[in-house]
Amino acid sequence: MATVTEPLQTRRRAAVVASNSAWLALDTAVGVAVSLVLSVTVARSVGPDVLGVYNFANWILGAGIVVLTNGVTYGMQLFAAELLGRGDIAGVRQVLRHGLRWQIGLSLLLTLIGVASTWLFAPPQFHAALLLAVASIAPAVMVSVPAAGLGAAQAFAPNVLTSLAGVIVNLVATLAALRFGLGLAGVTGALLLSRLVDAAGGHWAWQRIRRRLERELGTTQPAADSDLDLARFNRVSFSSSLLLLIESIVWDRSEFFFLSRFSALRELAFYSLGFNIVQQVMLIPRLFTRALSANLLVERGRAPENVIRLTTDGMRYSFLISAPLLFGLVATSSPLIALLYGATYRPVASVLTVAAALTLLRGALAPVQSLLYMLEQQAFLIRWNLAVGALNIGLDFWLIPTHGAMGAAWANGIAQGVAAVGLIAFAVRRFQLAIPLGDFARAVLACVPMVIVARSLAVMLPPWAALFTGVPVGAVLYVVGLRTLGVLRPVDADRLQPIASRLPTFIRPTFGRVVSLVVGRRAGTPPLRRAL
Repeated sequence: MATVTEPLQTRRRAAVVASNSAWLALDTAVGVAVSLVLSVTVARSVGPDVLGVYNFANWILGAGIVVLTNGVTYGMQLFAAELLGRGDIAGVRQVLRHGLRWQIGLSLLLTLIGVASTWLFAPPQFHAALLLAVASIAPAVMVSVPAAGLGAAQAFAPNVLTSLAGVIVNLVATLAALRFGLGLAGVTGALLLSRLVDAAGGHWAWQRIRRRLERELGTTQPAADSDLDLARFNRVSFSSSLLLLIESIVWDRSEFFFLSRFSALRELAFYSLGFNIVQQVMLIPRLFTRALSANLLVERGRAPENVIRLTTDGMRYSFLISAPLLFGLVATSSPLIALLYGATYRPVASVLTVAAALTLLRGALAPVQSLLYMLEQQAFLIRWNLAVGALNIGLDFWLIPTHGAMGAAWANGIAQGVAAVGLIAFAVRRFQLAIPLGDFARAVLACVPMVIVARSLAVMLPPWAALFTGVPVGAVLYVVGLRTLGVLRPVDADRLQPIASRLPTFIRPTFGRVVSLVVGRRAGTPPLRRAL
């Protein structure tokens, strides 16, 4: 029986991850496209100096929301997923209610801080715009409660649909605001409206999923708070919040503060644009990691022995996706910035090249971070990130006053690299995590011809021609490199089978042929054809 059950469970896990990855892919694709449109439109409308002020305010609000609330959100999803793995829906409801009380208090605190800071420190001409942005804090925080429940249930479809509704509202409202000359106040008002839509939709979606789970699992008397080990919940939430505060120094643009103090506002705008492009591109491999992370949380309650192997697989696939994307940015940075933002923002190209090149290790890091969070290794994470944060601040002091945006890119990239090496080394030593270094090296080698050709086209052709020829040619060269170097193996074709069954009908045959081409064996084709 074991020989039958384990492959069946493996296929089911693969199907869940594939389904969630597909929904997240849709969310990410729309989000990246809308973010690009808004970034270009706002940047061209207000200019680099005003854009610097706007991005600095967004960074402060975003970092505050992440630091003060995401730790609680992670605690809710961690505990809810464990309880769902055991079939305890009543416990899930109690966890979310406890988390809701946390989030209400934190959102009030952050809103009061935002209002006071706006009146005390912001230039008067930006008060209206910034107060609207501060008002968007509450819905941005409150959406985390239903999102934690939906994530624990691995019900990514309703989560994505409500998120997409908010994204579309933000796009339409922002374009309308700029069209009618409402400026930054119109932009931040559109942000507030989109977050209200997202929060309302998330609450509605979770209620539907919760009622379905109660019908499937049965309802029981809700547990008392003491039965849910709230001391552990509070400890995990607090340590995760502290860790996020420290990580915001290394991962989340602490350079904004130093640029605002030591450089012109346009340097802040140049850095933020380059950094944001890299962040948007990295959402693509991260969507797979998010689906894998949700699966890991449930597997911990169901079959703990599987989590290390799943993490290794996640590192490998995440790197295979992120490496060509980052090297593609390195190769096409100049025509990309020239085409999208114009000559005024030409310095962004150099910042983008450095930021993309130094982000390479992060392509394999997200599954490791998910593993360490899940295994409650926050104590080590806090100590290590404190050390790297000190390095990051030292590099900022050294490089930013004399090199501006380029110095910020180097400081952030070096600190990220050191942080990534330390986290991976800890996971290897403590949990015997296997690192697929051979596959990493072969993936990098597969990117080399792509970079050479795309960079050459960028030099010889106009920006639009360089992009529209360099991107497809580079993609083909990467696929050929993967096959030539044998990066993908027959088992990968079987693991990709669940994705094929969830693609639109007209895409499935092409997907099957591409997978068979990359894997390099005909035997990988039949499982994909059966899924069609």
